[in-house]
Amino acid sequence: MNNLNVVVTMSSKSNGPCRGSACPSIFTDECGNYYFQGKIVPSIDKKKLNIPDDEDIVLIPEELVNKFIEKNGI
Repeated sequence: MNNLNVVVTMSSKSNGPCRGSACPSIFTDECGNYYFQGKIVPSIDKKKLNIPDDEDIVLIPEELVNKFIEKNGI
């Protein structure tokens, strides 16, 4: 795997879903790919969304998305 750099992360001081230092985060690599760390969505919910077996989804808090947008001027 490529080296990952943190783009944005939720503060453990926020009211978000952090557990110790494991906070939802967005990472990037030198190729410009993004990686998302968040809560795993239960399989029952994924079935409703027709997610293929070779893909997955994670829950990303709105606060983290807003921080990403703000930091990247989107």
